Amino acid sequence: MLEKIQKINILQRIWIFIIGKETPNTLTQASVAIGFFVWLYLFSWHLITFVTLSLMGTLKNADKIEMAFARVGRQYAGYIFGDVTSYLVVHSVAQFIVYGVSLTGLILIWRKKKLGFLLYIFSNVATYLVTFFILGSKYMFNELSFYDFLILLTVTLYFAAGYFLFYRGK
Repeated sequence: MLEKIQKINILQRIWIFIIGKETPNTLTQASVAIGFFVWLYLFSWHLITFVTLSLMGTLKNADKIEMAFARVGRQYAGYIFGDVTSYLVVHSVAQFIVYGVSLTGLILIWRKKKLGFLLYIFSNVATYLVTFFILGSKYMFNELSFYDFLILLTVTLYFAAGYFLFYRGK
C-alpha cells in the first residue's frame, strides 16, 4: 500500500495544478508549445523595456540612454506629451497584464477549455490595441517590427481557426 504513494514536491504540485494531469493530443501540445515560444519572445521585449526603464538611473551611461528615449519621444510629439519613458512604463505594465491573460489562454487551451481560445485570441489583439491607445499609431507603425506583427497575426489566426473548427457548433 505504501509503495503506491508517490512523494511529490511543491513545484510538482504547482505544475500539476497549472497543467493538469491529462495530456492533450499531439496537435494541441505542438500548438501550445509554439504559442508559448511566441509568447515568450514577445513578452521578453516588454520585460527588457521595463527593466531598462526601471534601472535606468543605476546604469553607467544613464544620461545617454535618457537622451535616446527623449529623441524617440520627440519624433512622436504629436501624440506623446511629456516624458516618453513614463508612457513606456505604463505601456509595459499594461502589456504584462495582456500577456498574463494570453498565457492563461494557452494554459486553458492545453487543458482543452473553450475559454482558452477566446482569451488567447483577444489578448493577442489587445496587445496591439494597447500599443495604439497608449503610444499612438505613429509609434506603433514605426517602432514595432513587421515580423513581430506577422508572427502574432499568424498564431492568432491559427488559434482562431482552431476555435472555429473545434468549437463551431458548441
